[in-house]
Order: sequence, then C-alpha cells, then structure tokens
Amino acid sequence: MDCWKARKPGRTRYAGVHEWMASNWLVLLFSVPIIHILFLTSFDGEFSDWQLAARLFFLPTLFLEIGIFILAVATGLNLLASLASMKLPVRILLFAWLGVLVAPLFYPDAVFELATRGALFWVVHVLFFAAVAHLMSVARPRPDRISSLITILPLAASVAGFSILGFVFFTGVDSDFNWSEGLPGFINLRHTGYIFGPAIALGLGHLAAWPNKAPRVHMLLLFINTAVMLWLGSRGPVLGIMFGFAVCFPLYPPMRKALFLTRSAMMIGSGALVSVILPIPDNLAFGAIQRFWTTGAGDRITSGRTDLWRESIQLLSDKPLFGYGAHQYQFVSELAIGVLKHPHQSILQFFFDWGLVGGGIFLCLFGMLLCKAFVRSDCNPATKLISALMVSTLIGFSFVDGVFFYPVTIAINLVFLLWPITEDSSTAQGKAEKD
Repeated sequence: MDCWKARKPGRTRYAGVHEWMASNWLVLLFSVPIIHILFLTSFDGEFSDWQLAARLFFLPTLFLEIGIFILAVATGLNLLASLASMKLPVRILLFAWLGVLVAPLFYPDAVFELATRGALFWVVHVLFFAAVAHLMSVARPRPDRISSLITILPLAASVAGFSILGFVFFTGVDSDFNWSEGLPGFINLRHTGYIFGPAIALGLGHLAAWPNKAPRVHMLLLFINTAVMLWLGSRGPVLGIMFGFAVCFPLYPPMRKALFLTRSAMMIGSGALVSVILPIPDNLAFGAIQRFWTTGAGDRITSGRTDLWRESIQLLSDKPLFGYGAHQYQFVSELAIGVLKHPHQSILQFFFDWGLVGGGIFLCLFGMLLCKAFVRSDCNPATKLISALMVSTLIGFSFVDGVFFYPVTIAINLVFLLWPITEDSSTAQGKAEKD
C-alpha cells in the first residue's frame, strides 16, 4: 500500500497532463492558420518539397488530426466500444462506405498512389471524428471556456490575415512576385477562403449567441477577417455565409435581433469598403468585390465551375455505382489538366469519388448526424446556433468549392457538428447521475 501511495503522485501528474491536453486540443486545431504562416512561408517564393505538399493539402491539419486521435486513445478512447455503441444500421452503413472507400486500391484503371492517399486521408478523418466525440464527451469545458476557445479561430485567422497583408505590402503590390502561389502559408490564393470563411461564420455566431460577451472584440475580428478575405479575392465564402444566414435566420431568434443585425452589417459593410480601398497587386484573382462587378455574366462569374460540373456528371455516368475513387479527379478529368483536385462541388465530389452507392451512403450518414445535432439534440441554444451557422456556412461554401476535400475545413466541420451532440449526451448523462 505504501509503495502504491509513493507512485500515486507521479500517476496524478501524468493524468493532469492528459487532462490539460484533453481540455486544450482545440487551441492547436484553431491555430492552424498561424501554424501555416510560421512554417510554410518563403520570402522569395521558393519552397521545399515538404512545404509544397503541406501547403497543397493542409497537411498540418491532417497531422493534428492524427495527434488528437492519439491523445483520445491515451485518455480512454476505445474504438471497439465506440463501434459497439452504434446502432446496427449505422454500423452497416459505416462499414459499407469504408468498403467503397478502399475499393479503388484494386481498380485496374485507378492511380494506386492517389487511391491509397485518398483512402488514408478519409480514414484519418474517421478516426478524428471518433477522437472528437470522445474528447468532447469526457472533457466538456464550461460555457465561458468554450467562448474563449472558439475565439481562437477568428483571432488566428486575423493574425494570418495581417501577416499576409504585411507580406504583400512589404514585398510591394507592384512586384512581379507570384501572388497566386507564393503567399505566406498557402499554395493557392483561393485556399485563404478556407480559414476566413469559418472565422467570419464563427464571429457572427458568437455575436448572435452571446451578444454581451466581449462584443467589441468579435466585431473587430469580424471586420478584419471580412476585409482581408474580400481583399484576397475569395468569393466562395460569401456564398457560404449567405447560405448559412438563409438557413439559420428563420430558425434562431437571436439572429433576428436588431442589435445583432446592426453590428453585423456595420462590420461586414466596413470590412467590404476597406477591401475595395486597399491597393491590390496587378492580379485578377485579388479583390472579390472588384471581381464581382468586372467579370460579367456566365462562366466568368463561376470561374469555369459550370464546365467542371457538366463534365463530372458525364464522367459519373460512365462509372455510376462506385465512382473513380478519392483523389482520382485530377487525372480523370480533362478539364482538371492534372492540377485541379476536385470538381468544386461537394455533392459531385462524393458521387465522383464513390459513385451513387458510396456517395449515397456517405450523404445518408452525414444527414443522420445533421439530424442528431440540430433536430434531436437538447443542448444549450447558443451551442446549437453557433454550430448550425458554422456547419451550414461550410455546406453552402462546399457547393462551389472543395470544402470537403481539404482537412482544415473537414476538421472544423466535424468539431461543430459533434459539439451539440456531445453536449446533449453529457447533459443527459449528468441528469441520469443526479437521478
């Protein structure tokens, strides 16, 4: 007994470390924009192979997903027990989709390396999903702690935005620097929308759900992120945020309050104005508002997306049941010219990758999660509002871009999809223990 008591403090220290990490893993995940800026920037536009790969596929987020899964296992996650807790129909659907996911490794016409990479990416996302569900259930922070944690995402986006602004003006807007591919942290100018879109959605959600919690801070962050996003030329997030508003405005009363609407309009409007006033490089990709009023009608507005969509539908008709496999698009599509990684539309992406069978199963599972999170859960109204605005924004954004191709937006979506579910489960468990 004495020996056990002697070792107990050491065991407590390790438990304390695990507990601290289990409560703060969101800090690292939401700081991904800053991580990109710190490690994936080159002042002369020359990058090593690992930097190019990391910038292209948002690999820091993927590595964080793996690390968070390892943390969850260390704090008690049992995958077999988690599977056993699922209802039988859900288990059947999950394993059927996993079968379709790995099947392209055996397709004779698939690029094996790409099929392997695509399968591994999605397996990591599934493991991350299990890890998030576990960590949010066992270490659910207090509401004030949650408010502070989620503020990190728009704050990190703002820091990244200022870094990019500083880099462009330091280099010189009239420089012949390759702005489209050499910006700090991002291999493609368009990829910046994947951090600013969620940051703006979260800022709006915070102002609506908690109007009295540091409103000036969130108004300022909303202004900065809007200005930088539009200045960098991202238009997809605008459509995503409009879709999120359309979904959530009639469902959540705080979004219909005059104070929220006034604050949001002021910050978004002033941010949009600043994005037009700031000088931009001589690059047609910059300036979202300028692009809206100078591109004209037709495919110039969609940047050729409609051609990709039509071709994807035609290609799907050739392999309708099980598709071509994840990450195969760039070498199957002629319009992709070996560069574009996805058809810039999530539904077409899922059906192209996994066919009507696999894509249908995936959408069924996703729909079940949406229903559980936003229809059946009985969580805090603020939790549901913020999560619904974030998830619906990302869904709307995904209709015109590869939001559910890149790890960063997949991870963010999973966190806010699971937040209402795990909070509801924790509340139910707490009530049961009291009874």
